[in-house]
Amino acid sequence: MRKAIIYVALVFGIVACTTDKIDRKAFVQDEINKKLKQYRNDQTTECFEDLLEEINIEVDSMMFYLVQKMKGNSDEMPPRPPRPGRLVDTITLEQLPKEKID
Repeated sequence: MRKAIIYVALVFGIVACTTDKIDRKAFVQDEINKKLKQYRNDQTTECFEDLLEEINIEVDSMMFYLVQKMKGNSDEMPPRPPRPGRLVDTITLEQLPKEKID
């Protein structure tokens, strides 16, 4: 068991010490492209959030204006819906069960 651990450590040490020829310019360009993509995504998300907040403020202002406008003139307001009947009025004594529950 101890020999296996030593062999594994030796193999990992050899693999870790080997240097592959990496194209530095391509690597740097790839990292720059990743950072630019992340920056653009962050800016787009932030822009959408700001736009949504501005739209909400505008819609709230319009709704407030319409409510204030309708407050003084009741002709523009829609008619009130009819109230439903009371439940007690809709049940007659004939509908009640006649059986007695023990």
